[in-house]
Amino acid sequence: MATVHRISEELFVDSFDLIALHSNMECYALAYHINKVFQILLVRAKKDLEISTLSYPIFEYNDEVNDEDWYLVKNVVQQEENDENQGLFGNSTTVKLSYLLAERKEVNYLLKLYPENSVEIKKRVQAIRTIPKVSMAYQLNIDQLKSKRNLIF
Repeated sequence: MATVHRISEELFVDSFDLIALHSNMECYALAYHINKVFQILLVRAKKDLEISTLSYPIFEYNDEVNDEDWYLVKNVVQQEENDENQGLFGNSTTVKLSYLLAERKEVNYLLKLYPENSVEIKKRVQAIRTIPKVSMAYQLNIDQLKSKRNLIF
């Protein structure tokens, strides 16, 4: 009889802080402002975050001095679909919105800070709120998210 070993998914979950950002800025502009406020260097990752057929832009920074990783990822992406109905409009293109965190559709961007640093998170949220065109920033409770598996990268 063969023995089956199962590894719990909980072993792979690392603790990290997650900040939700509401802003209509482009990714690169928001990364620029975050870089300016925190004096870091978020740069576009060589490879986007791929989930099924969707590609989410991601910016990253590795702070070797403080042993921290920063990730700025877009929560919502647009996907164009060709509608081949022969109806009134013929071949039309529709735009479908897809979300990294489906239960947080109101959030435009997510800032993932690894490892978790509960002392600094409130200061960072306050600093992000000073960025022009960021209408809201707040910390998300990761344990309450259903699609937190999408944040493991």
